[in-house]
Amino acid sequence: MKQTNFPRRKEARRETALARQAAYAELSPKQKLAALDARFGKGQGAQRERARIEASMKKAEAKVETEAKADAQKAEAKAAKKKRGSKKEEKAKKLQDDDSDVYPGS
Repeated sequence: MKQTNFPRRKEARRETALARQAAYAELSPKQKLAALDARFGKGQGAQRERARIEASMKKAEAKVETEAKADAQKAEAKAAKKKRGSKKEEKAKKLQDDDSDVYPGS
């Protein structure tokens, strides 16, 4: 069989494709949409890719909202626990004061 340049060209194309994929993967979802708009026109072409990007953006927003709600609930629980703790301390102090009235030497 005759040796051709095909294997070298194939390898070169593979390397450039990997470089393009890596560069595209580093873009934020908004940057990806902007790149698609620049290539095809505003809202034109790559409908599946646009839908995929928008879905991932919505999912990320929902995750942020969920995390914010969880953080707020944790803060409320912590505040409530602290408030309960201070009530217990007040009650213990009051009992101690009451005991000192009954037993003046303690």
